[in-house]
Amino acid sequence: MRFSQRLYLDLVSRSSGGRGSTAVTAPAQTLSPVNILKNHLRARCAALIDAKRVQYRSRSDRIDWRINLPRLAIDLRIVIWSVPVSYAVAFHSSTALGLWMPLRPAKFWTAILCFSMLVPGCVYAEGIDTEHLFGFLIGTDVGNVGEREFQSQTTGRFSKSGDNYRAINQELELEFVPVDNFRIEVGGAFAAHDINGTTGFEDRRQLAWQGISLDLRYRFLDRDTAPFGLTFAVENHLSRIDESSGAVVRNYGTELTLAFDRELVPNLAVAALNLTYQPEWTRFLGTGVSEQESTIGAGFGVMARVLPGLLVGGEARYLRKYEGIGLEEFSGQALFVGPTAYFQLSERSRLTATWSVQAWGRIAGPGSSLDLVNFERHQARLVFGVNF
Repeated sequence: MRFSQRLYLDLVSRSSGGRGSTAVTAPAQTLSPVNILKNHLRARCAALIDAKRVQYRSRSDRIDWRINLPRLAIDLRIVIWSVPVSYAVAFHSSTALGLWMPLRPAKFWTAILCFSMLVPGCVYAEGIDTEHLFGFLIGTDVGNVGEREFQSQTTGRFSKSGDNYRAINQELELEFVPVDNFRIEVGGAFAAHDINGTTGFEDRRQLAWQGISLDLRYRFLDRDTAPFGLTFAVENHLSRIDESSGAVVRNYGTELTLAFDRELVPNLAVAALNLTYQPEWTRFLGTGVSEQESTIGAGFGVMARVLPGLLVGGEARYLRKYEGIGLEEFSGQALFVGPTAYFQLSERSRLTATWSVQAWGRIAGPGSSLDLVNFERHQARLVFGVNF
């Protein structure tokens, strides 16, 4: 007998009251395998909630999550496996899954659900580390003294005013924590551009080394001992390729970030707030033109644990761009929103995936409801890290 058939018979037997027999008595109302599995999952979740309530009433120690969470993880994998992925995709789009498929929320979450099946059920999370939890935001955690980490960060920006615009940035970084509450990160980046028929940009298709970066973070408040966490970050970069146009430039920029975070539900949900200021100086070598610009913004994100090694949530960022480093002349503004998922692949490795769409924007002066001159329509980021 196939595994799925045995599982189905076992669950039907449990739902009808039997515990040790595989004989199934036909219920008055026939339930599909998917509905039976969903009911089984609801029962598991209710058991966890009841156990939590008992824990609060008795003021005992903690629930043994090492026993309950792996069982819940197995149940979630069964439900995900039982429902065909194609149903979820077809419900929102008739486009088949593929490498060059349009980036849409339904397909993003479908990929997250499929990937969650690979997360080991034996990964037990004793707390939430926000250092790499978000995609476009940062948390206040900086790691422990002596930690060393290699990180690969891939950022994609797609669709501007015109027919075809794709820009990919690949950063390779090394991080280490020399003293308490202080983290240093050094890295190098490559940039790829595929631009064709985009207003204000020359057509080009290229891959080139872009530049180097230095990121310094210091944590002033630890949320474990304070009402919230507080970290100040300074990221500096030198670039020879313009991030937007792909032109050869001499560029220096810095990003100042004030990060706050707080656990909404201990060990289950966390929220983060970022305030940023990014001044940049750029000289285009082809024309000799020099320009200065700056961007200010605020970002908010929430992540919640759904499996011991999986957290999902979302991020929202509001950005305003100005000409001049002193915010002299307003150029445009945009609001980005989108989902984020964090996978703890093993004790030493992790993966963060995020996607954002420009939900609203406006350029200086009359224009449309989106700013596709200063910002892109879609932004995505994939971050992989490993400790060594």
